[in-house]
Amino acid sequence: MNLACAYGELGDATKQRTLLEEVLVIEQKEYGADHRTVAITLTNLGYAHMSLGDARHASDLFTRAWAIQQREYGLDHREVAAPLAALGCAYGDLGDAARQRELLERALAVLEREFGPEHRRVAGTLMHLGIAYGELGDLLKKRDLIERALAIEEREFVPEHISEVCIRRVGRCAEAARFAGARSVIKEKQYGLHHRLLATTLSNLGSAHGDLGDTTRRLSILERA
Repeated sequence: MNLACAYGELGDATKQRTLLEEVLVIEQKEYGADHRTVAITLTNLGYAHMSLGDARHASDLFTRAWAIQQREYGLDHREVAAPLAALGCAYGDLGDAARQRELLERALAVLEREFGPEHRRVAGTLMHLGIAYGELGDLLKKRDLIERALAIEEREFVPEHISEVCIRRVGRCAEAARFAGARSVIKEKQYGLHHRLLATTLSNLGSAHGDLGDTTRRLSILERA
């Protein structure tokens, strides 16, 4: 499991998926198909499929994990929130923003009750919920939710871990461009000029410059990514 997660963090979702599938076979044989340990692996495997663009398969895995955790812990336990939020994101990728919003609001209610409204574990759900509202046409709600997520990230994480995507989505394009540029320097020092993790940040930096109307700079950076 740890090795699979490491490959995921390195951007190799295919290797992550392969290893998690092996783990899943072992755990189902050892514990049974409906054990809480299996649910965690199902959720992680779903994330791998999401990274590979297979939201349909991911949604099936998240649904299985969610059902197991509900049976083990009850409807509103903190352990239920992770597969529930993940399932919401999968529905978003599948184009069902209404279902995405519904599931993320349920997950958010659990997380806020369990950890408090300003906890770092709430930030990601707030951002994805904001995106869902945006897809449904409520841009003010989108802005408000993503601003909440950004405030939590700014307070809870060191600068290189704050999401410049989050900054850009609330309309602070110039700040996002400066931030993403600084973060890309950090990653170049940490991982080297051609590391795959740097590509993600470069892509976000390019998008931020595009939002500012600097198409030439955007294309230059995206070509590097």
